[in-house]
Amino acid sequence: MSVPTTFTYLNASSALYTQNRVSAPVGSGLVLLEASPASQLADGFFAEAFQDLYGNIIIAYQGSILDKSDSLYNTPYGSASRLADGAILAGGNPPGVFDDALAFALNVKNTYGSHDIYVTGHSLGGVEAEYAAEQFSFIKGGATFGAPGLPLYFGSTIETFTNYVDRADPVGNYASDAGSALNAVAADGLMGTHFGQVVQVSSGLNSQADAAQLAADNHDSFLPDVLSLIIDYGLGLPNPFIALMQTNHPLSHYYADFDAPIIINTLGDLEAVRNNLSGHYILGANIDASGIPFASIGSSTNPFTGTFDGNGHTINGLH
Repeated sequence: MSVPTTFTYLNASSALYTQNRVSAPVGSGLVLLEASPASQLADGFFAEAFQDLYGNIIIAYQGSILDKSDSLYNTPYGSASRLADGAILAGGNPPGVFDDALAFALNVKNTYGSHDIYVTGHSLGGVEAEYAAEQFSFIKGGATFGAPGLPLYFGSTIETFTNYVDRADPVGNYASDAGSALNAVAADGLMGTHFGQVVQVSSGLNSQADAAQLAADNHDSFLPDVLSLIIDYGLGLPNPFIALMQTNHPLSHYYADFDAPIIINTLGDLEAVRNNLSGHYILGANIDASGIPFASIGSSTNPFTGTFDGNGHTINGLH
């Protein structure tokens, strides 16, 4: 049986950001099988199991909500997901979400164990995928996007599991791996290495410049860096790590790294089109922007030059 493709992992990771419990996005090549219990949203946990075109089962774990314009930002899930981020940032296991990740994986195995099972996720979802794969031998492999290292893990490289890390993504580079751009900061914070192999990706000259800036901040000053990051993020103040994260950490940026059509599921995804005006996009869900100010994407001097496939969906209320 063929293993899932990188694009399939990307689409599965993207599908979770709408928390749609009914179906997978049209054009994703996935069929939704089941979702995690709604009661676990308060833990900052959400996962879904999909079947791909080859019959593989893919467990996808949702990432944290960091964009303040995202409709999920002020929900119990959004708030709890950022608390889990804080625990991981401090080099510890986040309460709740790791246990939830294992429980969901076991439930999927009990139901679909005759199929090969893989895991994936972006950001917080990625480190949950790492944890599940490290704990369970029935997981055949997987891929993550922008996931940090696994807290307190310093094991061997697993070739069937791949962590894709943009060179300028401060979240994905927050690991003790020798090649991670923030390995000195991570080691000072007791963060472990990634579970599985790390493949660094990049998209264009801007990413190269951002990567150089990130590497310049790699020093063993964990506590002041973390305190500054938390305070500046909370108050909306300028911070070099936050600026790099906003540009290079979103899943849409990883789609650009692979030159894959980016699935637009939310208004936040649509806003992010401004970061890559030459990208290729496909609408994965209806979007209602009623009552929300929305600035034009592109301009006469810097126009949108990519492609946008409506895929049978609509965007309403833009003004």
